[in-house]
Amino acid sequence: MEAKICSICKLEIHQKYCGNCGQQIGESETTMLSIVSDFFSNLLSVEKSVFACIYKLFTDPKKIVENYWNGNRKYYPSPGKMLFYSFAVAALHLTYVSDSLMGLVMEDGDMSGIGPQFVFWLIILPILILSSYLTFIRKKISITKHLISIMYLGATFFMLVIILQDVIEYFFPNTVKGGSFVIFFMTVFILNAKVFSPAGNKAKVALNTLLSILILSLIGIVLLGILYLFNLIHFN
Repeated sequence: MEAKICSICKLEIHQKYCGNCGQQIGESETTMLSIVSDFFSNLLSVEKSVFACIYKLFTDPKKIVENYWNGNRKYYPSPGKMLFYSFAVAALHLTYVSDSLMGLVMEDGDMSGIGPQFVFWLIILPILILSSYLTFIRKKISITKHLISIMYLGATFFMLVIILQDVIEYFFPNTVKGGSFVIFFMTVFILNAKVFSPAGNKAKVALNTLLSILILSLIGIVLLGILYLFNLIHFN
């Protein structure tokens, strides 16, 4: 292959990619057909990576979390990107379907500048991370790893539960509501337990899932107690 000059680094290269910056070097000028082809190939590659990530989170969530934790990037979407997608799905749901998220009515109140989906995650994300950390505290795992796991699992199954709920409600409008929130928490806890439990040990996964639920319940009781103490909520 004839040597070319990288337009970014100004270095001579002999391959399809610049060894310094990674830019792909074109062999011909751009045409209308190549623009269309590039658009669809990038669109499909994004979908493929997202769907591959979702599938892997179902079958082997530990691999996804470990992959990102070890510094590997690009092949699977980052947890931040999955969280961004969850914001987009929630925004569409709140705009066109319902004013609630998984059966919970999310009022902006004084936080009108923040969307309900942001309020939801501001409340739920720290609670889930703390529950995960306390469940596996004896393993002395960095809280950053718990953050990665919860962001991946929480964002992914938040999207899937909302989409599934909307499909069910469209075809069966009189379906009893309220189970979406439970399904979301149970799925996240079970798969998060698979991330931090010994591989193949189903008993440990089940035990750690139950422990996570117990710790979440205790956190909820403590938070309700604090809110009641400061007269932020009232029990009839």
